[in-house]
Amino acid sequence: MAANRQLYGIEKKPKSAPRPKLEMPFKASRRHEFWSADVRYIEEHLLPDPKPVYVITIFENFSRMVLSSAISPTQNQWDYLAVLVDAIRRYGAPEALVTDGGGIFYSNVAMQLYDMLDIGKERIDPGEPWQNYAETLFSVQRRLADHAFSNARNWPEIQQAHLTWWKNYNIEHHYAHRERQDGRHSPSEVLRGVLGRTYPEEVLSRVLYAMQFPRHLDKHGYVNFKHWRFFGEDGLAGEQVSVWVYEGTRHPLPTRPRRSQNTPSLSRLITSRLKQ
Repeated sequence: MAANRQLYGIEKKPKSAPRPKLEMPFKASRRHEFWSADVRYIEEHLLPDPKPVYVITIFENFSRMVLSSAISPTQNQWDYLAVLVDAIRRYGAPEALVTDGGGIFYSNVAMQLYDMLDIGKERIDPGEPWQNYAETLFSVQRRLADHAFSNARNWPEIQQAHLTWWKNYNIEHHYAHRERQDGRHSPSEVLRGVLGRTYPEEVLSRVLYAMQFPRHLDKHGYVNFKHWRFFGEDGLAGEQVSVWVYEGTRHPLPTRPRRSQNTPSLSRLITSRLKQ
């Protein structure tokens, strides 16, 4: 190119016209002003099922910290809501949640949850993932995790690759924080454990009732849910319960008062952790 410019008498490289800098529409000025949610497809892996798997992530716009994330074989509304509820339980509720127009973000249950917790719902323009930082987040994920994803041969391996990415992303220096003068340059350091609007457990229990599935315990006190069989609690055999989905666990909750006078609190209910 330099030889061609010299041949044709062009001394300096032509300059392209400057592009106007686009304003970030959901740039947060304080912690928990905006959260963002998005889903990324992982197609390169060595799992027995060649279908794509999905990374569902909730992150905080001010600090860029990943608040909750899951790698899942499906991407339905329940997969998304489980991740969102996990983030709310860990960090409180944001002022507003930013997503694209995906149906899982606008399901009736999701919209009801936003309304109950007074979470504003914002939407980026179609095909503009940079507007809620998802483009940047997943670009970092490609560099940090895609090699491990592509070599994962079973579900525990790809889950571990995802968990390693999540932990490392939150503690490593982020380009967006390079000019901070307080010495805080990673997402976790910038968030500093600050919480959004928190709610008592009993309030969340009522609000999140929409995520519960009615089931009957069998005569031995077990409930069948999807592909799993869980023990409820002594004295609940034959009763109807609600199975509550969050944090990768299943909590069987009684849907009507027990015959016993000692009704258990949420903290005493049996929790069965899923095992892949």
